[in-house]
Amino acid sequence: MEPTPGAVTGIVTVGLLESASDLPAEPLVSALARDRPGIELRLMTAYSGHLQRWLDDGDLDLDLDLDLSLLYDLASTPSLNAHPLVREHLWAVAPPDAGLRPDRPVPFTRVAAHPLVMPTAGHAPRSLIDAAAARAEVKLDVAVQTNSMRVQKRLVPAGHGWTILPVWASPGTSPGAP
Repeated sequence: MEPTPGAVTGIVTVGLLESASDLPAEPLVSALARDRPGIELRLMTAYSGHLQRWLDDGDLDLDLDLDLSLLYDLASTPSLNAHPLVREHLWAVAPPDAGLRPDRPVPFTRVAAHPLVMPTAGHAPRSLIDAAAARAEVKLDVAVQTNSMRVQKRLVPAGHGWTILPVWASPGTSPGAP
C-alpha cells in the first residue's frame, strides 16, 4: 500500500518535560489525530537533562525533521535549533504549615534557608536553582536529591524539606513564587 501523495506519514517522537507532560499531551494527540492521521506519535517524558541528552545522542530519531522536545534553558546547546516557547517563574513548594500563598512572592533567600528536596545535578531545573544560589551568594542545604519530580512532590508535604518547581508541577502543595 502506497501513501497518498502529499500526505504526511511516519513516526514522530516528541519529548515532553516530566513536569509539564499533562498539559500538552492530550491536545497534541488530538490535533495530530485530526490533522495528520498518518503520523504515528510517540511521547517520551523525562527531565530536561535526559531529553537533551537523548536529542544530542540521536535517541529521539533526529533523522525525522518533525521530531522535537520541550526543554529548559538551552543556552548551553548551540547544536540544536531552539525557539523559546514560554518563560515561567519557578515556585517555592513547602509543607502546608509554611503558610505560602500564590499571591505572595517568596524571596529565594527564604527558600534557601530550608533543607531542600532537589533534582539531581545535570537536570536543567537544578542548574537554574544552583545558578540562582550562586547569584544570591547562598549555600543550599540539599537534604535529598532525586531524579523524580513525583518523589520531590511527595517528600515535601511529608516534612523532608522545601523544593522549587514549575507552577504546573506543584498541584496539591502550597506554591509561592521565589
